[in-house]
This record gives sequence, structure tokens and C-alpha cells, in this order.
Amino acid sequence: MPGRPVRLRRLTRLLQRHRSVPSLLVAAVAVLAVAVTATVVLFAAHRAPDPVRSAADTAAALTTTPTLVSVIGDSVSAGTPYGGLGAANWTSILGGDRRWSVTDTAVGGTGYTNPGPGKAPFEAAQLGRATVPGTRLVLVQGSRNDLLTPPEQVRAAATRLFHDLKAALPAARIVAIGPMWLHAGPPAQAAVTRDAVKAAADAEAVSFLDPLAERWFDDPAASRAALGGDGVHPTDAGHAAIAGHVEADLAHLGL
Repeated sequence: MPGRPVRLRRLTRLLQRHRSVPSLLVAAVAVLAVAVTATVVLFAAHRAPDPVRSAADTAAALTTTPTLVSVIGDSVSAGTPYGGLGAANWTSILGGDRRWSVTDTAVGGTGYTNPGPGKAPFEAAQLGRATVPGTRLVLVQGSRNDLLTPPEQVRAAATRLFHDLKAALPAARIVAIGPMWLHAGPPAQAAVTRDAVKAAADAEAVSFLDPLAERWFDDPAASRAALGGDGVHPTDAGHAAIAGHVEADLAHLGL
């Protein structure tokens, strides 16, 4: 029939045109898949940080960064052959428990005014070494070595030291620890010296720990364990007891 070749050619062209549609659809789907994948990756790279993970990372950083602490004092903080050398010192015990990095500048025989034999008082000998940049806490311990100094001189020296510490370390907390007596019945002059240091601390808004008023070593059994053979300096057990008392008082202060 004469019209059949024409109809066949048209049918062939129609089939050829529609045969390309599946290929186009496949290509379109592939392009869309790539676009979706790229969008997901981009979103993942720029999504907000996980608050739980961020808090955990921050907490881990805080627990691994030690607090810088300085200690100014006499032989009670320096340690002696009777006890408190190295890791047995009350400053080391407390520092280990609290994750402190301690700079202990203490020198035996010294005080706020007493230079000790061939040495210097707290301010002249220890202030410069104790003011380490970044220090958050300074403990000033002492001193029974000032008992023979007029109290007004002790107060003036302590006031000056506290003032200079605060000026050098404005972000640090300063805590003074009064004179210690490692057995019951301290002499009256110990309380006089204690009062002079406390008055200076009050004047400079410095926290004050009072071993005499708190009766740290009034208990006879505790005193016997704490007191070295010279009847003055603490043993290792005494240093452990001092660390416990200071720890409790700092916790009471919120430190």
C-alpha cells in the first residue's frame, strides 16, 4: 500500500524520540543524587557544635589544668628534718588533693618581721618569688617567729605584705594562716601576734585562718603525733593534720 512506508518512517522516528527519555531520566536522577550528597556533606561540616561534647571537652580541660598557688611562710611550710620534707609537707599534700601547682617559697626561721639568722623577712625574701603570673591563690603562713616583735610592727609588716601581694596579683585570693602552736596552752604572746596579723588581714580584706582559736592541736593525742622531737616543729603526721585543717577552712571559705 502506498501510504505504509510513510507511516512506518513516522513510527520509527517516534520510537527513536521516546527511546532517549529513559536515558535523560537516568542522567537527571544521577545529577540530583550528587547535589543531595553535596548538600548533606556541607551541612554536616557547618552544623552547630554538639553542646554535650563541647561541655565535656571544657570540663576535661579544666580538670587537667592545675591551679597556680603560692605559699609564703616559715619552717612549718618549708619542712624540717622532723617532718614535712618533700611530698610529706602540708603544702604538697593539699596541692596533690586539690590539683594545685604549688610554688612554696617558705624559709625556716623567718616571719613578717623576723629575718631569721642571715636571712630576710617574708616581704623581702619571698614576695618576688611568690608572685608568679597566673597565680590564683596565695597562702601566707606564720609566724611564731614574730612573737618577740612588738605587735604594731608585726601588723605594719603584714599589712604591707598583703597590700603588695594584692597589687602584684590582683586576680588572686590571699589567705593568711595565723601562728600555730602544736600543743595546748600557747603563751599569751602567741595570741598577741595572732591578733596583729588578723588586724592586718582585716584591713586589707584578706581571709584569715586562726589555728589558735580553732584549737587545731589542743587534743593531747593529736598533739603528741604532730609534735617533733624538738617540741616545736611538726612531724609528717603533723603536716597531714595541718593539711586537713587548712582544707576544711578553705572549703568553708568557698575555695
